[in-house]
Amino acid sequence: MRIAVLVLVATLGACNSDKPAAAPPTKEQAVETARKAADEAKQAMHEAEAQAADAYKRLEAAKAEQAKATEERDAAKAKLDDVRKQAAETVTIAKQKIGELEAATTKLDTRIGAAKQAVAAATGDARAKAEAALAELETKRGLIQAEIKKLDEMIAEIQRLP
Repeated sequence: MRIAVLVLVATLGACNSDKPAAAPPTKEQAVETARKAADEAKQAMHEAEAQAADAYKRLEAAKAEQAKATEERDAAKAKLDDVRKQAAETVTIAKQKIGELEAATTKLDTRIGAAKQAVAAATGDARAKAEAALAELETKRGLIQAEIKKLDEMIAEIQRLP
């Protein structure tokens, strides 16, 4: 049985030895293969450099855009601060004006009371003149109260703003 195994191994070995072994590459072939690999590496390096340059340009453009947006935001914030300051000044002035108008209303109320007494005491033409004067005073009082109402509404609207 040993002999059969040896014969089988020898036969198989003979069959495999029929195929010619690959010849080792020549020096020129090895140099050419190395040159091709170096050229491919150089081309890949140039492509990578180009991609890096493009990425750097995009980064610089993004930085410039961000800087512009920051400037615009700062300008808008400054403008908003100015508007808020002006609104606060407007509210202060409006409140002062309301105070003045309320004082004028108080004076008119005193004059209206006196005019009512004059109407009650007067007769004839004097009564007609007193009634006309009373009507004029009440009209002025109505106008002042309408102005106060407008100013109060304006103040409320300004204070609702962000």
